[in-house]
Amino acid sequence: MMEKDVYGIELIIDMHGCDTHTFTKENLEKYFVDLCDSIGMKRHGKPLFWHDNSNTPHLKGVSAIQFIETSNIVVHALEILESTFVNIFSCKEFDTKKAEAFTKNFFKAKESVSKVIERK
Repeated sequence: MMEKDVYGIELIIDMHGCDTHTFTKENLEKYFVDLCDSIGMKRHGKPLFWHDNSNTPHLKGVSAIQFIETSNIVVHALEILESTFVNIFSCKEFDTKKAEAFTKNFFKAKESVSKVIERK
């Protein structure tokens, strides 16, 4: 249970050795639906996507945001690095361990590092 002075929690996940085939718009849409179902979050609208096609190789990839009733979920998937960076911020409590395990499995990451921040 969140303390009174805690506004929300943010789960930050950095994953490496990901399967880049999961970086498509269709797969990312599925990720948002399945993750929200898994951790009990209500999605609002469709996700928004932005593709970086710049001349900066390590930034090339897709970013997406899914608004949820209690805040948002952001994904940055970078093909050249085979890495995915995810932020899940919610004013509603959720199982951070379950969200991390689901996310790591979805992107088939070989390794992940996470941190939970209480927003006050």
